[in-house]
Amino acid sequence: MPMKLDKFVLAQNMAFLILIPPQSKLAKLLFFCLATKVLK
Repeated sequence: MPMKLDKFVLAQNMAFLILIPPQSKLAKLLFFCLATKVLK
């Protein structure tokens, strides 16, 4: 996958995460999925 697209997707995810209250279960789940994806 091109790096440019990857950065765009990451930026979109970050913008989406900012809209969700950090204490919500959805935010924790999304953050976990994002973190595991980045670490692979």
